[in-house]
Amino acid sequence: MKAVIMAGGEGSRLRPITCDTPKPMARLCGRPVIEYILDLLSTHGFSEAAITVRYLPQQIIRHLGDRYGDIELSYVEEEVPLGTAGGVKNACHPEDEDLLVISGDAMCDFDLAEAIRFHQKSGSDATIIVKRVLDPREYGLVVVDKDLRVTGFLEKPAFSQAVSDLANTGVYILSKRSIDLIPSGQTYDFAQNLFPLMLNKGMKLYAFEDSGYWCDIGDLASYLRCQQDMLKGQVRCHIHGTADKEGNIFADGRPRGQYTLISPVYLGEGVSIGDNAVIEGSIIEHGCVLLPDSQVSRSTMLSGSYLGAGASMSGAVACAGASIKRGAVLLEGSAVGAGSVIGEHARIAGGIRIWPDKMVEPSSIVRDHVVSGSFAQPSFDDNGLTGEVGIELTTELCTRIGAAAASQRGLTAIALAYAGDQASGAFASAVSSGIRAAGGDVIDFGHSFEALFGFGISHCKLELGIFVDASLGAIKFACGGGLPLPRYTERAIEGAIFRGDYRRRSQTEFGHSYNLEGISALYENYLVSLAGNLSKLKAQVKSDNKEIENILERVLKRAGCAIGELTLQITPDGGELSISQSYHSISSAHVRLLCCAAEFEQGMDAALCFGSSYAAEEMAEQFKRRVYRYYLCPADQSDKEGRELAAKQGWSYDGLIAAIRILRMIRDTEEDLWELADAIPGYAQTVRTIQVKGNPASLIKRLACADIREGALVTDNRGVVLVKPTKRGNAIRLIAEAVSAEVAEELCEEVEHLLR
Repeated sequence: MKAVIMAGGEGSRLRPITCDTPKPMARLCGRPVIEYILDLLSTHGFSEAAITVRYLPQQIIRHLGDRYGDIELSYVEEEVPLGTAGGVKNACHPEDEDLLVISGDAMCDFDLAEAIRFHQKSGSDATIIVKRVLDPREYGLVVVDKDLRVTGFLEKPAFSQAVSDLANTGVYILSKRSIDLIPSGQTYDFAQNLFPLMLNKGMKLYAFEDSGYWCDIGDLASYLRCQQDMLKGQVRCHIHGTADKEGNIFADGRPRGQYTLISPVYLGEGVSIGDNAVIEGSIIEHGCVLLPDSQVSRSTMLSGSYLGAGASMSGAVACAGASIKRGAVLLEGSAVGAGSVIGEHARIAGGIRIWPDKMVEPSSIVRDHVVSGSFAQPSFDDNGLTGEVGIELTTELCTRIGAAAASQRGLTAIALAYAGDQASGAFASAVSSGIRAAGGDVIDFGHSFEALFGFGISHCKLELGIFVDASLGAIKFACGGGLPLPRYTERAIEGAIFRGDYRRRSQTEFGHSYNLEGISALYENYLVSLAGNLSKLKAQVKSDNKEIENILERVLKRAGCAIGELTLQITPDGGELSISQSYHSISSAHVRLLCCAAEFEQGMDAALCFGSSYAAEEMAEQFKRRVYRYYLCPADQSDKEGRELAAKQGWSYDGLIAAIRILRMIRDTEEDLWELADAIPGYAQTVRTIQVKGNPASLIKRLACADIREGALVTDNRGVVLVKPTKRGNAIRLIAEAVSAEVAEELCEEVEHLLR
């Protein structure tokens, strides 16, 4: 009798093992599963087998060749899927009589010879080998009468519908009569098409119950379980190697070293094991390396994979060539694809899959599948928590961010707003769910922009706000007055996300969500009150954010300001203002100096962040006033006075407030804006970013500069350069200020040369 082995399966549920390997080539205890099936056929006297292939077919063909032992092999490649029966029909020849059909990706040790005798004795048109199962919900079931004649089928029923516990194993014996019913070149399935047709025709369809081993290796759990069963001797099969008295199997003798094996364990050829390593009930394939103090429990390490010192795997899979570095942890049901690298002390959560050739950054906690790109533990950079949407930035991460923020001590309510796109809204909903699940209340400002959001935080006297902007791939945090978070708060939130350290609340302790989308009306009224009467002025508003344009246009109209050529250009986040008219223009940095001058004229001090123009100090000295500097990410409260003053003034980080402040300055002085601007020290700024490796502080220390605790300041008689590392330490920003743009560029060039 000829055998047809169905080996075209892609095995999507077995990924990442099957990302670059066809399912029949998935390795069990050192060998592909299809080899065990061929062993079974050889044991029962088969000498000819046709193998149907479709997914990555050349891997199977190259591996097996045209003969396996005493079995002659042929291959039939499906260019398009034909279904189970259609694929078998494609492998048949007109002269073929009865056929045995068997899956090339399910492990079994059935008594095929006895099943064939039953088929022939019963005169059956088709015989299905069935296996009694404890949980019928995961299988296609066969319903039989007392004589084992098939009367019907059930596909993965609930317990209430499971009138049979006989699973269809996908092993069939087919007479030529049943094969002739299968149409050629068409998609056709055994369970859905052929067998129901045979029942309708009254043909003989029997079940043969076999008590042997059968495991449909459909997912990672069954893949691991099957190998455990093989090592425990529950499967009649041959594992290449020599067994010791504890039941461990060595393909090439026991490796040297002072380590512990807790049987049963399979060790392939060329395995290296470090001292104090512990291997329990696991499969370690050829060429694997386990460093000292590593631990492997109920896991599989495929050929050439690497487990670093102190790293551990529990119920996990490391595919060929995967590297799990020092101290990393793979939890139950996780899998790392071929060639992927898990960084030191990273933690892969249970059930998480890392696709081939991916990189997981050190100390990351991975709770989402990594299918494309790489994975880095979320951390703050200069634009907040950032990542690529759908890869690092997901709804799951957003929920954890919300829970981490709400778990900070002393916080009872958190402001929340988002940019206008759908992704931002979806992510904001996830953040809100996390906040409320940790017992925090959400003050929901809805669709907004950052300047308005900062006003809302200040108006509601909140200590923390979260702004979601998926278009930038960023989740931004703000504290009182809308200023950026201090570093100690960032670290606390990062740590909570990293550790999964969230407050758990009962059903009755979840937080509330309060809708404050009307904050824009309050913001508009505030700007109107700030503006007063601007009836003698003319201006127009431009912004890529139409909401900003509309708000400021209404404010100016209500204040009596007419439309004119003076253009107030606001950035889309509302944070900065620049001004232009005809051939004149004023940069955002110069606008802040004008606002400082307005404060000094009225006998007030001013607040600016480090990095804003240092000409402000020169102006302050003339007026005998002071400039308070604040950090964008302070490590302590040394800038408390500057932050408090900035929150009251607003114009240093809110372009709409700055616009009102400039218009009031024109009104109060009754002078031309350009004359006012000319009176301000004429400094130009140039900004440059340099990518660096290693600790940026070691580079900055080489410069002759003053430490200002958020970067360093290089000064000479031509100007100043602020040298400031980014938060992630992978780059240094140079902000040069001098009497002209050309000189500022020169300063940048010189400092960059020194750093390089």
